[in-house]
Amino acid sequence: MTMVAFGRIWRRLLANRGFSNKASEIVAEVTGTSDVYGLPDPKSSLRLITFYIPPDETAYEKEYRLKRALVQDWNHVFWTAHNVQFNQAKEQFVMSVMKRRGNEANVTGQPLTADDLSEFYRAFLDENREKHLRYNIEWHKKNISLLWPGIKANFSRLKKQVFFI
Repeated sequence: MTMVAFGRIWRRLLANRGFSNKASEIVAEVTGTSDVYGLPDPKSSLRLITFYIPPDETAYEKEYRLKRALVQDWNHVFWTAHNVQFNQAKEQFVMSVMKRRGNEANVTGQPLTADDLSEFYRAFLDENREKHLRYNIEWHKKNISLLWPGIKANFSRLKKQVFFI
């Protein structure tokens, strides 16, 4: 990468200081040779991928890329909703503990102890156990379903390279 291209990347990144997938899109525009992993999303905490589209992409490669994007989108939606729910529940828990303790929490300067938070985490995990179980099963199904399209995409790329098609 030339210094000019590097400078363009940084100028555009500085212009878009928010934590979004825009940074990875900017890098993908300039480099354009492979997938680009973005910064962690502020809500889902996932590092979203901007998938590279080769100029000579085969039909199998396109199918694989699109299916990967669908799985990523599904995963992103799940973790965004989950983290929002988690943060709301944690905030309610903190408020209830502080209300229960009253001024005592304000005097010590530490409203919650590790034991208090462990109660919350345990309760949250117990309440969401079924949801996490369904997510894990679905996640495995979706990732296993990517195997065959991935194999076809790799063989089509190999065929193209070997036979110069």
